Amino acid sequence: ALQPDFARLADHQRANAKELATPMALAEVAHQTLQRDTVQLHQLEQALPSLAAATATAETTLAAAATAHEAAQTEENRLRPLLEEA
Repeated sequence: ALQPDFARLADHQRANAKELATPMALAEVAHQTLQRDTVQLHQLEQALPSLAAATATAETTLAAAATAHEAAQTEENRLRPLLEEA
């Protein structure tokens, strides 16, 4: 975005081009970084609802698995004495 302005400098301004090159390059990199970060932020904002829904689903699944594990453990404890007798 800033490079075309640099290219349009008049000849007398090009004498200072070396002094301007580093700040111009840094400004260009900063501009590109800002654009990239803005795009990534937008993508994250759009993904947030589905990530929240997936988290809720995972929490529900974890609770169900914990309940099932506890039930299985209880059943194992109930059956263990019977199996030891057999």
